[in-house]
Amino acid sequence: MAIVCVIVVAVLILGDFLEPEQEEETGPDFELSADPASLTMAKGSSANVTIVVTSVNGFNSTVTFSGFASPVNIVLHMDFYCPGSATPTQNGEVRLTQTVYVGISCPAGIAVFTFTGQSGQPSLSHKVSVDVTVTD
Repeated sequence: MAIVCVIVVAVLILGDFLEPEQEEETGPDFELSADPASLTMAKGSSANVTIVVTSVNGFNSTVTFSGFASPVNIVLHMDFYCPGSATPTQNGEVRLTQTVYVGISCPAGIAVFTFTGQSGQPSLSHKVSVDVTVTD
């Protein structure tokens, strides 16, 4: 019984050396981050959020932005018109300063504003969220 166990262990150990680990290759991509990741805002106020688009594996295509608030009855507005898209340098980043507006009728509480960045070359979509605490 001991000889069989030794042979099995030896085969398993040698198998690890004979079959090198293969790294998964990934294509160009991008990552999104937000600074700050959370805000405390009074009703009727506005604040700036910097969205950072970081190139991964040589990505350098245009990323187009959209956003939405949750819960949906929260009146938040994101200024995506200046600019509404950005292209990071290859293996670099680009920063966009956007303005979040909280409506005067917005109820106090916590909301989440989610930014979505999409690129069609290749077809990619990523999200980053900013927590907004609305105060009276």
